[in-house]
Amino acid sequence: MGRPKKDAVWKHYRVSDVNNSTICSFCDHLFKKPNVNRMENHLLRCSKCPANVKNELQVMPTTSTVINADSNDNNLEDTSRNSSTSSEENQQERFSAEYKQELNSDLAKAIYVTGAPLSMVEHPLWIKFFEKLQPLYKMPTRKTLSTTELNKMNADMHKALNDEFEAQNFLHLQCDGWSNVRNAGIINFIISKPEPVFVKSLDTTTHRHTGEYLADEIMTIMTEYGPNKFVVLVGDNAKNIQKAFRIVKTVHPHIININCSAHTLNLLCQDILETNVLKAFIHLTTDCIKTVKRSQTLSALLSKIVQEKGVGETLKLPCKTRWGSHCASLESLQNTKIALQSFAVHEEASNLSLDTKAAFLDEDFWKMTNQCITLLKPITSAIFKFESDKHNMHTVYITLRDMKSQIEFAMLDINIVEQVDKDVILAAVARRIAMCIKPIHLAAYLLDPVYQGAELDEAQETEATEFIYNMGTNLNCDIMSNLAEYRAKEGLWSKSFVWNHVNGMNAVTWWKGICGSKKLSKVAVRILTAPCTSAAVERSFSVHANIHTKKRNRLTSERASKIAFISYNWNLQHRHLEEDDSDDDEISRRPSTESQDSDYNQDREFIDVNNLSEYDF
Repeated sequence: MGRPKKDAVWKHYRVSDVNNSTICSFCDHLFKKPNVNRMENHLLRCSKCPANVKNELQVMPTTSTVINADSNDNNLEDTSRNSSTSSEENQQERFSAEYKQELNSDLAKAIYVTGAPLSMVEHPLWIKFFEKLQPLYKMPTRKTLSTTELNKMNADMHKALNDEFEAQNFLHLQCDGWSNVRNAGIINFIISKPEPVFVKSLDTTTHRHTGEYLADEIMTIMTEYGPNKFVVLVGDNAKNIQKAFRIVKTVHPHIININCSAHTLNLLCQDILETNVLKAFIHLTTDCIKTVKRSQTLSALLSKIVQEKGVGETLKLPCKTRWGSHCASLESLQNTKIALQSFAVHEEASNLSLDTKAAFLDEDFWKMTNQCITLLKPITSAIFKFESDKHNMHTVYITLRDMKSQIEFAMLDINIVEQVDKDVILAAVARRIAMCIKPIHLAAYLLDPVYQGAELDEAQETEATEFIYNMGTNLNCDIMSNLAEYRAKEGLWSKSFVWNHVNGMNAVTWWKGICGSKKLSKVAVRILTAPCTSAAVERSFSVHANIHTKKRNRLTSERASKIAFISYNWNLQHRHLEEDDSDDDEISRRPSTESQDSDYNQDREFIDVNNLSEYDF
């Protein structure tokens, strides 16, 4: 016969008269909910428990053993019940309030970053799933996610970013305006440190996006983080943005204002496609693509032919305000040429218009397609390169110079436009390049250790040198002797090891790591880390649009901005987790909702060419 559990275990405990808890007689350990198994385990581990007591507990069984089957089953059930109770109580002890809060924060962050609806925590299927996963965990309510958790996470991220900004010696600012799904005007601000960080989304309410209003908001941001830290302001070519930059410069003369290089090249695409022949041809290709894509049967038939022949891709429509997308549209046609020609003569394509059939079977059509691609490709390639978050300031001059040379060379073989139109196109190329290139681009090219300003003429060299000198003066640094040694390859720069690996090393890393002891390094790093486009702002609008959708239009602008702030910066900080970081090589997405403000209704750029089929005129 086994011993009664009270005789073996309970005699070493005393019961409190207040709440019926049990207390160990040796070490005063408290059990709020008495359980014989836990109490026995404690005695076996207790350092103050005598050895003879431990031996007694180890020798004697903890449950009574009876030959009677019914009694044995009852004892097994008691043991199982006690074991289950013990496991649950152990879990409850471990499942502290701090752990629950940690789980709430992780769940909230996952919802914010992925753009999942806040209402998912109230959906019965999700509730059931989490109950099965962990019965002790209760998901937070939607109200908690949209208030307590969101505000806390937003404040924590702001504090962390502010600490980073405080440690930086210089910053660059990008800004742009947009209208969200509720037609509310917002302005997003990105600060490069030099990595771009989404710092604020301003709901402009009833304010028009005038130059004066934008200038006030820009200076508010600068004051918050230290106006003397800011070096460059980047925005598109909209008149109100450029006016705002000029106003800011009158207050802070050290500020450098530049146009967005990618936006300028998008305007160049627009200039080229305004010529009569090219404009008519683009209309023809667009109509052909629409004819196929807007018919369910024709679209399915073309997909079938593409699969059978193993060549071709989805046809893409250009976007009317992203002029660089026309090249991607034409390339989708060119890559699907064989399938489209088979498609045009297929017996099931009877409802295909005669004009479209004729175009697909006409060799002149494909010759013109190829020539248009040849003309636009150098521009779109430059746009893709500039829109990267990498340091591209030093590449702007040489990239635009090469682009101009490629267009001039392509003109020799292009016969679809008259010489008059060719002259107009070349004049537009020269005008847009002149609009884009500023002294800071020349200075960055001069400070690029690979090129060292090799292609600059005398006037450009002088302009670049003067710019570098003025920036050094603003920093109270005498850098002219360093600049002379750098250009003459004297002093530190006379050593061969300094130049051995410039081709495989980032220019900023070279100046900070190898030449960091020189005063000129401070100026070089400030110039070379400046963004050459406002593409990071366009990407923040894409994040905003993916969160503030038509299905989630009840979100207030403030909450949508907070979620976008968390999502953008978390993805930026954890970009290394992605197996294939393609953001640097593709045109970033811009939400399809067009701005309703007249100041922002022109020439919007930045669209993912892989998704152009979603857009239409």
